[in-house]
Amino acid sequence: MSKNLTKLLILAVIASIVAAYFLLDIHAHLTLDNIRASRAEFETLLEERFLTVLGIYLLVYMVVVSLSLPGALPLGLLAGAMFGAITGTIIVSFASTIGATMACFLSRYLLRDWVKSRFSGFIEAVDRGVQKEGALYLFTMRMIPVIPFFIINLAMGITSMRLRTFFWVSQLGMLPGTFVFVNAGSHLGRIQSTEDIFSPGLIISLALIGILPLAAKKIVGILRKKYGSQEAQSELSVPVTNPAVSFAPKGVPSESLTHLAEANQQGCNRCEVCVSQCEFLKKYGMPGDIAQGILDGKNSTDPFECSLCDLCGAICPEKLSPADMFLDMRRQAVQEETVDLSRYSPLLKFEKLGHSNLLSRYPAQKAHTVFFPGCALPGTRPEITWRIYQELKIALPSLDMVLDCCHKPSHDLGRQDFFHKNLQEIMGKLRDLEVKEILVACPNCFKVLNAYAKDFRIRTVYQVMAEESSFQEVEKPGRLAVHDP
Repeated sequence: MSKNLTKLLILAVIASIVAAYFLLDIHAHLTLDNIRASRAEFETLLEERFLTVLGIYLLVYMVVVSLSLPGALPLGLLAGAMFGAITGTIIVSFASTIGATMACFLSRYLLRDWVKSRFSGFIEAVDRGVQKEGALYLFTMRMIPVIPFFIINLAMGITSMRLRTFFWVSQLGMLPGTFVFVNAGSHLGRIQSTEDIFSPGLIISLALIGILPLAAKKIVGILRKKYGSQEAQSELSVPVTNPAVSFAPKGVPSESLTHLAEANQQGCNRCEVCVSQCEFLKKYGMPGDIAQGILDGKNSTDPFECSLCDLCGAICPEKLSPADMFLDMRRQAVQEETVDLSRYSPLLKFEKLGHSNLLSRYPAQKAHTVFFPGCALPGTRPEITWRIYQELKIALPSLDMVLDCCHKPSHDLGRQDFFHKNLQEIMGKLRDLEVKEILVACPNCFKVLNAYAKDFRIRTVYQVMAEESSFQEVEKPGRLAVHDP
């Protein structure tokens, strides 16, 4: 049998497994709700056929990780609910590492050309890191999961790192995170009432999830100082720009900033209503005084500390919008390269990934209305995103979905040229598809598209649900979280 035919057969098997995974809705059953509903049956089954249950779990987990399918996080939580914190951690640690190694193997021997073409720039950076730091480079990526694990698995398959090294470093690097999430699952699986939510064990488990990234970053920093190459350490300190200071602008304000500063300086009546509601203004002073400093060339306000929530504008009796002035300060800072954006690199990497060819998606045929969930919602809640889309299609059968990033992070950081370039690219694709209406679920996407996509009708999914009669009203709503940017 030829090598090419063997690859084709393996690809056919993988495609069949992926198709079966989604057609059978396996991922939809991987929830803690299902485990809690069948807890008694599971306990009996575990007692009678522990090895069978364990074998099925290991097989599903390894397939999910090796083929980069959704469900690894729920499976980790389920391990805690089913097997307990310690046993579950051991099981997940080996299953996830074996699955990751299989993904690395497939990337190296089956998908090499495709991975190299998709992640060319990233692959080069990873290869340089491996050459300079070896196993420590992989350990860093595992401990501080800024980059999705499935991309790490694929990228490492192109490097010269031995699979044996990849296995033990991955297992060691992923072990702390594995324990934290499996331990959380062991407590979540026991929740039967609202009182259980406030149990000490669960509170500690959730606290560990928040503390883990900070602890991991500290540990990696110590290891880099001790074992990392000097060249690699110096590369890590290179900022996105070459700033002199983090405050901007220091010199003459631009024409647009001058106009905004004059409006705030003249319009502000120094009533301090906005100051009373804003920590940023409590630190730097009233908008009128900040504007005066800008016009005098003596600015000492860091506009990047402002959240741009525009609460100050909403409560201003003079109807001013200081947030617009602070945003324009950011834009001038970026243009003059007087700001270090490296502190926002994780956010910008997430934005770049959401806009990449790997994760972006456009319909194959023309569509009048599309659902644009953004990047954060499908990136963190893919199952909920899919359910929203399916519900919307009941009311709008011809609805299609677009996956991309609206680039609000770049917009709010003042990367105006970059933002406009990428947003216009998205708008061009939508015009080519003859899209007339965009439905959004993310308030940030709504804010951006409502301001810059004037050619389209922009509605939130909540408006659609309220206006369309096909959606049932909820008589007893549960808890709701409202995000108002």
